[in-house]
Amino acid sequence: MTRDTTYLEPTQESAQAFFARGISGGVVMLNLLRFRVTADYSATPDLAPLVPITGEEAYHLYMRPTLPYLERS
Repeated sequence: MTRDTTYLEPTQESAQAFFARGISGGVVMLNLLRFRVTADYSATPDLAPLVPITGEEAYHLYMRPTLPYLERS
């Protein structure tokens, strides 16, 4: 079985094009998250916890300090 990974990589140009459309009303963002059984810190080993954690636990570690900035924006 193969897994297709589909995601959007937003750019400055795509954001400008989106806002230039002049759509009125609120913006809603929906994140559909899928977590790894064990979080992968191979790209940033200095951030890895001492014991393995799940992807969901890693996400919560990231969100804890990030959420106040998102709420203010």
